Amino acid sequence: MRIFVAILFTIASLQAAVYYAKVEPRETYTIKAAASGEVISAALDYEGKLVENLTIVQLDDALNKLELKRSRQKLENLEAMLQAAKDNIANLQEAASVKQEQYERIKDLTTKSQLAKETELIALLNAQNQVISARSSMHNIQTQITDLIYKIENLQDTIAKKKIVVKKGLLYALHVKPDDYVSVGTSVAEVHDVSEGKLVVFLSADDVDSIEDKTLYLDDVPTQIKPRVIWPVADSDNISSYRAEIYIPAPERFSKLVKLEWK
Repeated sequence: MRIFVAILFTIASLQAAVYYAKVEPRETYTIKAAASGEVISAALDYEGKLVENLTIVQLDDALNKLELKRSRQKLENLEAMLQAAKDNIANLQEAASVKQEQYERIKDLTTKSQLAKETELIALLNAQNQVISARSSMHNIQTQITDLIYKIENLQDTIAKKKIVVKKGLLYALHVKPDDYVSVGTSVAEVHDVSEGKLVVFLSADDVDSIEDKTLYLDDVPTQIKPRVIWPVADSDNISSYRAEIYIPAPERFSKLVKLEWK
């Protein structure tokens, strides 16, 4: 009887680490619109194909580009005005310095009448006020430039967001077509990262503790693959089981069922 029980325990131990999982893409992305606008073009012919640096959706950005062009021209004009304002301030400061010297030279002279002294003082104060006024105008121009730069940056960001590009992946589905109008947050495409395959299995607590020193067999073929991550908390749906993700080399065909065995 003891021998029979030992045999059953050994068989159960050998079978405890056998699982089946479907090969999924490494990641699945839902791309959402980050800007609103009318769809000018959509790469519908590329659905189901691997793409790289492909513009899959282009939203209407004609008005944005026109506004950007005009804003850049206005910025050039303001920068020229700012330089002119700085030159004007330099000239006014020099004129004020001359007036200061003139007033300092006569203010204590007894040979100059009080009226002459007051006239020179008024001339000095007027020159200083012109410098203050010119500086105020310069600061106003600087504020306009700051606001305009911010506007240009926003326009550039909006234009960039209206060109939706997939750097690399499988364009699984496009959810929009030309002449559609999308708002911010609208789902426009689903893209799969098929650079690797992903297997998701739910391991028993005993297997979580034992597979670290075991070899993973995929369809009875030994590998050097280790789980990418094993969740330390039991799954809420698969009670008493622990979710594990395993990355494998990209297969020729995804979604097939694979046998996993640790031994």
